[in-house]
Amino acid sequence: MDDYTYYAWPLIEEAFINEGYKLKFGTDWKLISSEKIACPPERLMRPTILHKTRGDGKTDLIMIGGIKEQHSFYYDTVQDAWTVLPKLPQGHNITCNVACNWKDRAMFTFLLDGSLNLRCAVQDLENLNRQLTKEAQTDAMTWALQMDASAEPQANQDAPPYVNAEPPIHNIDRFHVKCA
Repeated sequence: MDDYTYYAWPLIEEAFINEGYKLKFGTDWKLISSEKIACPPERLMRPTILHKTRGDGKTDLIMIGGIKEQHSFYYDTVQDAWTVLPKLPQGHNITCNVACNWKDRAMFTFLLDGSLNLRCAVQDLENLNRQLTKEAQTDAMTWALQMDASAEPQANQDAPPYVNAEPPIHNIDRFHVKCA
């Protein structure tokens, strides 16, 4: 990918992606080409997309979650091929998370459940286990952080932001969590 090359997946039924396209634009932003790419192994439900830089400087894509079995998928933009990545950890939602690629060395996902419990999962990107099928992929991401909400965060305005309990407890109220 570069300044004028993009990948796009139209939404199906407002939630799913399947068929994707590689779009190339000219410097005047006029569409030069729209090339169909390989479909992911399964129809994905709103996966979180993350860029991953290859050793040759090109960029591949990681689709985090999107299926009930909790696998993620790796799209090789050069070979136009998909592989299966390790599962999200047990209890991780398959959609609606925030992801971060840290220097192409680790991938972090962040989520907040309905009870305001904070979770962060991690995947080593330097030693990424990519498999051709879900059945062959037995690895799973691990939790880097699990922090529960205190029972009464509104009552703890003068309390420290977190308590080093097991698991750690945070005292952030609903308003500030949503703002963050």
